[in-house]
Amino acid sequence: MLLNLCDMLIRYLLLFVAVLPFTGVQAMAEVSEGPSVRRISGEELYRDVNEQHAVMHYDYAAESFYKVLTTVGVKTVIELEPDEQIVQPVFLRHPEQWMIEVQTVDTGDQQRQQVLVTPEENGLRNLMEIVTDQRSYVIDLNSYPNAYMSTVKWNYLGESAAQGYAGAGGSSN
Repeated sequence: MLLNLCDMLIRYLLLFVAVLPFTGVQAMAEVSEGPSVRRISGEELYRDVNEQHAVMHYDYAAESFYKVLTTVGVKTVIELEPDEQIVQPVFLRHPEQWMIEVQTVDTGDQQRQQVLVTPEENGLRNLMEIVTDQRSYVIDLNSYPNAYMSTVKWNYLGESAAQGYAGAGGSSN
């Protein structure tokens, strides 16, 4: 019962926050330029990601929004931490405009879940929530004709390996 109430509250907050401007979080991206890789951030990313394939690395922070750029015909891979498991269906505010696929990739000694996102047209914006057994990710999806992120990953700074996400069925007394 408490889990359902929390889920309803989260979904309500997602819908409310959808009308607020994007506040942003610190992000770094690696942009390939021939044999070298350079790190960029902020507004420079949105200028340089045009017609390039970027791997976006966000520093994970609870209750943050993560902006993800997508384009028609290209799957953007949202990569979770190894052994992190999605515990409820991926929530989309407008699911009819996006193709979502969850897959598990075997990386040898570990399994990693990925969410593949593809918009059906450019010029779309949507909120997506991924709830796992360890965290919740709120993603601001945006589709553009010539800019996209091929892969989105997170750095988990300052988190204990034993930390569990309370929204995934754990108790938080």
